[in-house]
Amino acid sequence: MGYDVWVGNNRGNMYSRKNKHINPDTDPADFFAFSFQQMGLYDFPAQVDMIKKKTGVKKVTYMGHSQGTTQMFYMLCASQPEVVKRVNLFIALNPVAYMNHVQVPFLKQLADLTDNIYNSLVSSGYFEFFGPGWDEFSTSVCNHWYTKPLCDGLTAFKYSAYKNKFNYADRLKLSSVNKVNGISIQQLAHFGQLVANGQMMDYDYGSEEENMKHYGQAAPNKYEFSSITD
Repeated sequence: MGYDVWVGNNRGNMYSRKNKHINPDTDPADFFAFSFQQMGLYDFPAQVDMIKKKTGVKKVTYMGHSQGTTQMFYMLCASQPEVVKRVNLFIALNPVAYMNHVQVPFLKQLADLTDNIYNSLVSSGYFEFFGPGWDEFSTSVCNHWYTKPLCDGLTAFKYSAYKNKFNYADRLKLSSVNKVNGISIQQLAHFGQLVANGQMMDYDYGSEEENMKHYGQAAPNKYEFSSITD
């Protein structure tokens, strides 16, 4: 008796940069046009297909932590019933969905500026955080007094450590080597939108025209857990 344990691998990290059609180094705008929304709607069903192909099982028990729960919430709320039925049990550790209770002042301020920050970064050619070379970047940047607030905020975001008193710059450098590994700017922007709006919703592309292109409607979909059925 026993069971398989499959460890999922999200888009964008160092182990997930070999897409057959899009190169993250030469086509970053296309490669990093995703958030946890796409991970739940497209990547999870693909992972289950692979597990079924290898093992023959029809249903899986899913255990997620933090963002790993967010992407599953999106899958359960927005996917087709036949996909939802493939989940036998969902175990959510440190679940993240509605983010209107975020207590870090710095992050709340950033959330209100999400769209402006996102547009500034992508227009400057930045589409990824914590990618290759991030450890060297964080080491050089966080050693200055005027960049310390930014480093503090990034570390608080990662560790929810706003009540602790330690050297945030050192902690950020440590995490860049051992914990953080590749995240799209759109992914962070989506989290910022959830904080600012206090709702669980699809990524807002910033205009009715862009939302129409992606969703066929002027505004992104909003979700409630009540839409999740057995």
